[in-house]
Amino acid sequence: MQRAIMFILILVISSIPALNAQTPRNVETAGDLIQACQTISPSFDSAKEKDPYVFKNQGYCLGFLRGILASVALAQAVDLKPLFCAPKDMSLAKALNVFQLYMDKVPGARSKDDAGMEVILSLTNAFPCQSPSK
Repeated sequence: MQRAIMFILILVISSIPALNAQTPRNVETAGDLIQACQTISPSFDSAKEKDPYVFKNQGYCLGFLRGILASVALAQAVDLKPLFCAPKDMSLAKALNVFQLYMDKVPGARSKDDAGMEVILSLTNAFPCQSPSK
């Protein structure tokens, strides 16, 4: 019984590096983020997905985007100037689509830039704030 438990434990522990090797360890650049986000289907239907690598990347990508959107919403809540003016019904799917389209416009040119900055720039370009009329 103890041998069986040890075998299973060794098997599980030895598989962890293989899972981590497939995911960018430090997602710092826009290229890293695009790579993580590529596992998300256009319909956001991952219910049939069984690959833990895909789930890990999807979670990282969507969490990263959610963090950007939440940070910007918090900044606006404390009366800081908005970085962009997204529609009220802004979704993660829309933010992901905007970011992917923005990165596709100049392939490779921005892939080494900071991921957070490029997400914000993509949303700023897609949803600029209107200047108040004088």
